[in-house]
Amino acid sequence: MALHSEIRRRDDRLIRGALRRTVARPGAEGVDPVQLGRVLLLVAAPLVGGGVPALNTARGSLELAGAAVAMLLVAFAASFAVPWRRLGTRATLAFPVLVCGVLVLLSVFDAPAYAPLAGLLALCFAFIGLTQPPRTALAMLPVAGLAFVLVSGGWSAAVVIRLLIGCFVWSILGELLAHLRVRQEALSAALRAAAYLDVLTGIGNRRDLDVRLATAQPGDAVVLCDLDHFKRLNDTQGHHVGDRVLADFGSMLRATLRAGDYCARYGGEEFVLILPGTTVPEALATLDRMRTHWAVLNPATTFSAGVASCTADRPLGETFAAADRALYAAKDAGRDCGRVEPAADPSPKTQPVQAA
Repeated sequence: MALHSEIRRRDDRLIRGALRRTVARPGAEGVDPVQLGRVLLLVAAPLVGGGVPALNTARGSLELAGAAVAMLLVAFAASFAVPWRRLGTRATLAFPVLVCGVLVLLSVFDAPAYAPLAGLLALCFAFIGLTQPPRTALAMLPVAGLAFVLVSGGWSAAVVIRLLIGCFVWSILGELLAHLRVRQEALSAALRAAAYLDVLTGIGNRRDLDVRLATAQPGDAVVLCDLDHFKRLNDTQGHHVGDRVLADFGSMLRATLRAGDYCARYGGEEFVLILPGTTVPEALATLDRMRTHWAVLNPATTFSAGVASCTADRPLGETFAAADRALYAAKDAGRDCGRVEPAADPSPKTQPVQAA
């Protein structure tokens, strides 16, 4: 019962961790915050450059427009030198803050004339909604509100009313887009899980295994496991019992293997383990640990295993075939044991892996 509880708790932690990673990586699905920020600057530049002379024909408006556009374009060019990946998604708030800064710059010269350019603030909140976590738009309201008031010529009853309406629209826009994006990312994660996870066991499926096998390196151990007499179990006790045994075996693998180890259901009652940087003795020790846990979880069912090592002088397909041959050797030896491919076996006819 204690092992059952440990496995269930670990499963719950895995699920919660996956959900946290999904929500904690805004912009990871589809929208690149940095690229979208650059688009924001490129959209704002012509609007400011054309809007300033159009809204104010006084002398010097062209120079002001040029200075504002230069500020946006310099920031665009500088964005390619910023280590955004290390700084994180929050750092991309610099893009909408810069647009607000341009509005503040315009307010210094002839604020009321440039009030229509405050419409750029809506683009800033659209950017925030598409790239940042929920509630970020609410935190941005003071900055946007200050820029709006300054470019509108200062406080007045009309400005306050427009500001209240603007804050309401900006917050709705930003929060709605943020929540829709988070939902879309969660749905995408669920679709990926459906495509690459085995529903019954909760570990990788055949498609996911093909992807993972392609990344195996020399020095990794490949292990094939097969539940013994599984067809007899299905025939005598029913497929619902067999399904429960498969699900428990998958849970046992997740609870037993190391963080960097990989496991997948290869098909039917066969499972594949990829143990990075693992020697043959270490792989056999892992099988011992698995057998000990499995004997507690399901003492009525045993499993056999075959082990092979990835080497630089043979294709991965041959390594997989070697592990398969070792598995058949374990079956021929009476099952409930492990065998190593002959070339990597340090002793003649490797001994069965005994339960602790």
